[in-house]
Parts: sequence; structure tokens; C-alpha cells
Amino acid sequence: MLIPVFVILVFPVIFIAMWLFIIGVFAWLGGWQTLASTYRAPEKDGRTGRTMFTVTMGRFSFPRVHYRGVLQVAYSNDVMTLWPNVLFRFRHPALSLPKSEMIVRDRKGWLRRYAEVRMKAHPKIRIHMPIHHFHWSDMIAPEA
Repeated sequence: MLIPVFVILVFPVIFIAMWLFIIGVFAWLGGWQTLASTYRAPEKDGRTGRTMFTVTMGRFSFPRVHYRGVLQVAYSNDVMTLWPNVLFRFRHPALSLPKSEMIVRDRKGWLRRYAEVRMKAHPKIRIHMPIHHFHWSDMIAPEA
């Protein structure tokens, strides 16, 4: 009887530790931690935004981190704010990405076109999102 009780007590601890480790690796691979070092948003509860279902981030071409349905976006006059839902917030603070710091390109994928957003302070990190999710369509430069 001791083993099942031990397993019941230890499993949640191991599961939570693995979850936090994986989320931390995603934050590093996707470049979220690097962007947060420069563009961290002030902590604020009650943000409202639009859920983005097909966003990828990465500092490399492969592997890229796919944030499918876990990111929210809100736009103000000159800032795009990104934040994940509560289960993915470990090592993923909210980001305030100023419009003046963005380099945006129109890119063509296998099935659709997308906006590639790079920040001037960290140009190796690319954020890919559908063009209809990007609020400032006048900023999108044509594909080179």
C-alpha cells in the first residue's frame, strides 16, 4: 500500500517540474526571454486581447516554437502587446513591442502568406503570424 501512496504524492511534483522545464526551454528556443530582456511589459491584470492561433517564434529556422492558441495580442497606437495564457506564463512575461522598433516583411509559406516581425534590438528572433493578425498592415514590406 505504500507504493501507490508514494506514486500519488510524487507524480504531481514530477509532472509540474517537467512542465516548467519544457516551458522554460520553449521560452529560450523561441527567443521570448531575449525579447523580454528589452521589451518586457509592465505587469497588469485584466488585459483583454485577441487570441492568436498560428504564431511561431524562433531564433533559428528550426526548431521554431509554435504558440497555437496560447497567445493573446492587443494593439494600442504604437505598441503591440503579447502575452500567453496562465498555463504558459513561466519564463514568458508579457511583451510590449513598440511599432517604431519593428521590421515587418511579407513572407510566403507553403499554404499562406504571413507577416514576419523582427525587432531592431534582436533581429535574429522572428515572429511569424498571419497577416490578418497584424494590425498595422501599412508597415508590411513586400517580400524581397
